[in-house]
Amino acid sequence: MTSISAGQSALRCSITLACIGLITSGALGGPKPKPVSGAARWAVSTYEGHDRYHTRSTPLPGGGVSFEFLETPDRAELVTSHPSYRKVLLGNQLGKTLSATIAITAMPGTVFNYYKQGNPENPCPREANVRLYFETKNDALGESQYWWSNPVSIDLADLLSTGGTTLNVTLSPEFWSDRVGSFGHSDAAHEAAFIAAASNITLTGLSFGGGCWFAFGAGTNPGGATFQLLSFTSTE
Repeated sequence: MTSISAGQSALRCSITLACIGLITSGALGGPKPKPVSGAARWAVSTYEGHDRYHTRSTPLPGGGVSFEFLETPDRAELVTSHPSYRKVLLGNQLGKTLSATIAITAMPGTVFNYYKQGNPENPCPREANVRLYFETKNDALGESQYWWSNPVSIDLADLLSTGGTTLNVTLSPEFWSDRVGSFGHSDAAHEAAFIAAASNITLTGLSFGGGCWFAFGAGTNPGGATFQLLSFTSTE
C-alpha cells in the first residue's frame, strides 16, 4: 500500500479546464487511520444520462464502505454530508489534511473506463482515476463552491495494482482547483473563495473521472470491480 500526498451540477457539462490531474507518491506511514463508520452516512452518486441519483454505500467488515463499479462509466462520487460529521469532516476544515485510505478489488481482466473515453469532446489522455473532493453551499462563490484535489489523484488501474493507497491533501489553496479549473491560489478572488469554502464544508469525499474531467464518472469493461473506502479523516 502506498501514500499519495500534497503538503500536510447535475449535468455532465463540458468543462475541460477543471479536469487535468497528475500523480505524486510517497510512503505510507504514521498512525493507523480510523475506519469509516456507518454505510448509511456515505452515498454513491451515479449518473443516469444527464441526471444523478444517490444510493447508500455497502458496509465492509471491520469498518469502511464500498460500492460496485458498473460496466458503464457512471459512478461519479462517494460522498457524505451526514450531520454526525459536523466539525469532524464538515464545517471549518481550513488548513487541516484530508486523508482517504482506499483500495479496489477486481475480477481478472478488468479494464477501467471513463465518460466519453475516446470521444473528441474528452480528448485528454488521463486514465480513469479518483481524487478527493469537497463543496460548500454558497451561491455567491459560483463555480468555486466545488473543489477537487489537484494534482493528487490515482488512476484506478494503479490503485488496483498497488493493493491500496492513502491520498493526503492539505486544505490549502495551492492543492485544489475549482469546477472551471482555477487553483485556489491563482489570484486573490479564488484564494478568498477557497478559504470561504474550506471554512464551511457541507459535503466531502471522493470523485471519479478520466480524460479531461474529474467527476463525470468511471466504470469497468469487462469484468467487475469493488471500490473500498477504508478510512476518511481530517486532521491538524
